[in-house]
Amino acid sequence: MKNFLKKIRISTVITVLILFSGTIYPSALASRKLYFPLSDKPEVSLSSAFYQDAGLVFTPQFLFPFTSSLTLDFSCDVIHSFKAENTVLGDAELQLNMLLPGRNRFFLSSLAFSALLPNGPDSSLNTDFRFLSYGKDMLSASLLTLSSFHKFRIYTELKYSFISSQDPLYQGLYINPVKMKTYETLFGFNFQNKDAFFYKDKLKDDFLVFNAAFDYAVMDSFFAGVVFSSILCWHDETCENTGFEKTNFSSGIELIYSKSGSNGLKFKYMENYWFNADSPERCFFLSFFTEI
Repeated sequence: MKNFLKKIRISTVITVLILFSGTIYPSALASRKLYFPLSDKPEVSLSSAFYQDAGLVFTPQFLFPFTSSLTLDFSCDVIHSFKAENTVLGDAELQLNMLLPGRNRFFLSSLAFSALLPNGPDSSLNTDFRFLSYGKDMLSASLLTLSSFHKFRIYTELKYSFISSQDPLYQGLYINPVKMKTYETLFGFNFQNKDAFFYKDKLKDDFLVFNAAFDYAVMDSFFAGVVFSSILCWHDETCENTGFEKTNFSSGIELIYSKSGSNGLKFKYMENYWFNADSPERCFFLSFFTEI
């Protein structure tokens, strides 16, 4: 499977950057640009990741705002595999972000829907790019929350990803109103129909991911935080093909510098626990972001 855990880490690299405009203790609403890719202006960010035993990943990301509560962002990886000794284009991703109503100074939430565009090598066939690329279609839906308490902010993300280990992912979606199959499958939402997108046995291929971040304002323009990530795979065959165990866990620390609120720099160190390895895989991230 695409380095799904990597995607979550890269997403965290981009979104867990603190942007302040004014006070050192911003509210949840004022800090939303840090955690949620929401902005009134177009933004660009560039992230790089070093995986000790796998390779390098460079990810430019572009954010296009429709409103301050609705944005679209696009990213594409450039990956280098240590095993293959080769640099290629990786997968791309398109994501729609929506800030939910009911937000206030201390709490806000957001929904995100993303589609992976499989431009990179299929890591289930080419293990040299495992954890760096996925190479197959993937659809994801995320619920993100942000709470603010004085110097502290707590961010959480619950993400469910639809994948397919055999049939094409979109094969179970039907929208043609003149075909009986559309109504038999309830447009793909019938859990009992084997041809539907949401057929119960197909869901066994899917992944559930939980991310959490805790940050603390050390001083003006400088912040420190910890990040946790866990991915759950409940299908033995899928786990074997993708290189993940049924449960994978990552933890790390991050240092963020952001002076003006429109640009910043971040360094992060992560340790990833998988494969029942004697020691965790170590990863380093460096990210830069700025408004256009």
